[in-house]
Amino acid sequence: MANGLSIGDTFLLSTPPNDMHLFVVIAPTQNGNHLCVNVTTQRNNSDTSCVLQSGDHPFINHDSVINYKQAREINPATIQNLIDNGNCYRRDPASADVLNRIQQGGINSTRLKKKLKKALRKYLNNP
Repeated sequence: MANGLSIGDTFLLSTPPNDMHLFVVIAPTQNGNHLCVNVTTQRNNSDTSCVLQSGDHPFINHDSVINYKQAREINPATIQNLIDNGNCYRRDPASADVLNRIQQGGINSTRLKKKLKKALRKYLNNP
């Protein structure tokens, strides 16, 4: 991620008021931006389109879900600037299997914004 974001890259980013969350880069969007989704603790009302468990990524240590409702379109230069300033932290990339599960969950989720789902579908060649 030194020179930008790659699909499957992960990073920790502060999401006030809830401290740091793990974000996963899952697709390019437009104008050089990327679709990023965050991992959060699974709760009773969580979107379960993609459930992750301990072992799916070194950062995950309990049942978690992808929070598609809070998906973000992020410019790679913004993330690099945050990393350079110590406000964002790189983590191990997602495995191909986990990345695929997260991407498919985005397609199936009713909470991912239409614009972002369209970009994901385009990237995955999934009309």
